Amino acid sequence: MESTFLNNTSFDLPDQQWYRVSSQTSYIKQSSDTEIELSVGTYITVDTVSNGFGVWFELRLEDSNGDPIEPDFKDRAALNNNSGYGTKWVNMKSVYEDLPAGTYTFTIYAQAPNANASASGIIIDSGGWLSRIILKEL
Repeated sequence: MESTFLNNTSFDLPDQQWYRVSSQTSYIKQSSDTEIELSVGTYITVDTVSNGFGVWFELRLEDSNGDPIEPDFKDRAALNNNSGYGTKWVNMKSVYEDLPAGTYTFTIYAQAPNANASASGIIIDSGGWLSRIILKEL
């Protein structure tokens, strides 16, 4: 399954919390005996970061209440001062084990992780290259 439309707006990260920065796509997990693997390669834009060194990005599942679920394994993307801001190509991957069957949504989250940090102008799939989050149930 894939999410074909990631974003058409700019998001701001006002503090150190994780925030949803892409569209959500629902998925019905059929079996409790399978893993879920999420992956994406996309362009991301960050205009500014204040009081911090960068922004982290993660692929996440959310439960039926809309609460994010921490992945068992993750390959997080980051834009930091060393890479500069602007638009960059990033890859992300998350793996979930032992989730019960049920309905989940998948999306991209972002955080400006340093104390008192904030960020503005976060755009996923900037340029409209039609990047997709791919979900596989294995």
